[in-house]
Amino acid sequence: MDEQKMKNFHRIWIGAIAVFGLGALFGAIYFGISKNSLKENGMTEKRNNGSSVSDSEEEENGNENIGVINIKQDMKIKSPLAISGEARGWYFEGVFPIMLVDENGKDLGRTNAEAQGDWMADDFVAFDAILTFEPGAAKRGKIIFEKSNPSGLPEKAKIFEIPVTF
Repeated sequence: MDEQKMKNFHRIWIGAIAVFGLGALFGAIYFGISKNSLKENGMTEKRNNGSSVSDSEEEENGNENIGVINIKQDMKIKSPLAISGEARGWYFEGVFPIMLVDENGKDLGRTNAEAQGDWMADDFVAFDAILTFEPGAAKRGKIIFEKSNPSGLPEKAKIFEIPVTF
């Protein structure tokens, strides 16, 4: 290779490395912030294989695709519990499952969130649900919102959890 071609070759490689490095830096910052804000609020969104999901900036009582309006982290709840909020892309046939488990994972109750509008819309659609349960001796638990997944594909399965007390 002549000297000019060698210089151009090195410039291309240095440019490619710089672009890749900046992309990695911005990605680490973006996903690090999203993941940390979930942890700070004690809430997690997970894929069904248990890995955390970092979609975007998280809110205090929701995430990019589900906003739970009336349930807050570590809120003391009792049965029957009225749950209302809004979701985007979590419905199938106008519903998605909600369950309550205690700190040991024991199932305490299940219900479906029901869309209060056109569930096939691209925007958030309000939902309502009534959850009845008996906590027994449990002091803590979590409400689990599960994205409807009629395909059964693991990569499409998501859950969103909010810790609660009884």
